[in-house]
Amino acid sequence: MKVNCLSVIQEELTDKGINLPFNRVFELFDAIESSKKIKQKFSELSIGDIVLWRKNIIPISGDSGHIAIIR
Repeated sequence: MKVNCLSVIQEELTDKGINLPFNRVFELFDAIESSKKIKQKFSELSIGDIVLWRKNIIPISGDSGHIAIIR
């Protein structure tokens, strides 16, 4: 298995019974982009929130964005 930020988060959430059926961060971003649960300011974040951002132009390396969990 390729280890990257998304695979680490998927493993963490799977251990808690949550499934993220995405292979790339941009796929997750697209799925929740219209969600009303999106927070716009760092001051709104809480422990357990997922922070992600996407790259609109994906480089040759295939890096489509990044994801992290607030702890």
